[in-house]
Amino acid sequence: MYENAPSLVTETEIYPDLARLAYEDLTSQESVSRFEARMTQESGSFDFTAEQATAEENKEALMSQMQALMRNESLGDDQREALFKELSDKLDNLDLRQEEAYKLKNFMEMRKSIFDTRGGMLFSSSEDEAQHLVNGIVNSAKQEESKFVPEEAFRATIDQGRPSVIIDASSKPIEVPLSSIVSAVGFQSWEDGRGDGIGKDNKSSSETIKDYASRPTEIPPIDNAVALILPNGEVVIMSENSHRVAAAKLRGQKTIQIKHLTVREVETAA
Repeated sequence: MYENAPSLVTETEIYPDLARLAYEDLTSQESVSRFEARMTQESGSFDFTAEQATAEENKEALMSQMQALMRNESLGDDQREALFKELSDKLDNLDLRQEEAYKLKNFMEMRKSIFDTRGGMLFSSSEDEAQHLVNGIVNSAKQEESKFVPEEAFRATIDQGRPSVIIDASSKPIEVPLSSIVSAVGFQSWEDGRGDGIGKDNKSSSETIKDYASRPTEIPPIDNAVALILPNGEVVIMSENSHRVAAAKLRGQKTIQIKHLTVREVETAA
C-alpha cells in the first residue's frame, strides 16, 4: 500500500459505516454472481429489435390516421383539432418510448462490457442497490477541507482485489460536499492545477481555474469521479474534471454534483 495512505484518514473522527456496508454487500461473491445472472436474464427478456419494429409499425399507423383526419371534410375544425392533438400525443409517446429503449439498450451493453473487461458493476442510480450506496456516500462524505492528495497517492490506496461499483447518475446527479473532493486527475494542487504552461486556450492551468471561477454561469456537474471509502468510514473523492472542481473551490462553493461515480475501498493491511 502507498506509504502516505494514512494521510488520507482523519483518525480522530469515525464516520457512519453506511457506505462501506453497502459497497461490501454489493461486491460480495454472492452479489457478483447475482449481478451476472441478472445481466443474462435482462438480455434474454429485452428484444430491442422487435420492440423498435413494433413502435415503427404503430407510428406508421398513427401517421396514416392523421393524414386521413386532415382529408375528412365532415368534421368541424374544433373536432378535427382535438382528434389531431390526441393522435399527435400518441406519436410523441411512441418517440419517447423508442428513446428510452435506445437508452436501455446502450446501458445494458455498457453494463456487460464493463463487467466482461474490468469486472466492474454498473448500476443506474435509480436501482435500489445503488440508492443505498449513494446514501451511504453522501452521509459519510468528508465534511472539512484538507490538503490536496496527488492522483498517484489516491490511486495507490485502492483495493484492486474488490470489484469497482459504477453508478450512472446522469439523469439525477449525485450532490456531495465539495470538501469531500481531495484529488483531481493530472493536478499538482488546487491553486496551480497542472502547473504553468499546461492549460487550455493558451492559458496556464491556474489562469483557467480563475477564468472558470469568474464566470457568471453555474459550474457544471462533474462527468466522472472516483469515491474512496477510507478505513474510518469516511469517503473522499477524486475528480476527472479537474479545472471545474478547482474553480468551484475558489468560488467558495459548498457542494458539487457528479454524473458518474466509481466507488472503491482502501486496501487495508492483512
